[in-house]
Amino acid sequence: MTPEQKEICLQLKETVERINRTGTYSLSAEYYAKLNEVHRQLYGQPLPGCRSCMFDALKRLYREANA
Repeated sequence: MTPEQKEICLQLKETVERINRTGTYSLSAEYYAKLNEVHRQLYGQPLPGCRSCMFDALKRLYREANA
């Protein structure tokens, strides 16, 4: 993960906390586009479409940025 990718993913802290607390999340279109591009660069595919898969993908990006 590049420093730029890491910076983008570390911004997920509040989102991941909200997912864990309420099971919901909210991302701006601009931030979603950045995350989607990071996910595509790291895993070769866009962010998943299903809700639970999206939760897992966002949590994974945040965990990896903190590793």
